[in-house]
Amino acid sequence: MISKLTIAVLLLAFFVSFSESAVAQQLVKLGERVTIDIAQGKSALSRTVNGQKAVVQFKGAKAGVFVLNGKNVDSSNYEVKPNGVLIIKKVTKADIGEYAPEPNDPVPRGNGGFVAGPVLVLSLA
Repeated sequence: MISKLTIAVLLLAFFVSFSESAVAQQLVKLGERVTIDIAQGKSALSRTVNGQKAVVQFKGAKAGVFVLNGKNVDSSNYEVKPNGVLIIKKVTKADIGEYAPEPNDPVPRGNGGFVAGPVLVLSLA
């Protein structure tokens, strides 16, 4: 009879071998200058902090300004490039969170499947 531990180990090995992660983590220090380039070629970048999602457009009337719940957020600490690069001039606690390109389309895998689109998590070092 196979033990529960053996079954658990086999299941874990199965999931690890067939899963992929599109999540990256970057450790930052307060006051540091940070470049976020995961949205190159996309139209916008989203930032989720404490469950609140703000979006910055790279082109158009709202380019360079984070918008949260339809309202502009102070974006003077950011430099937005039209190619999809966001530069945080000096990291603050308000910048710590998840960043993702918009739209964040699934990424094709070699076997015909897909994984979730990329996400960058900024965390304090």
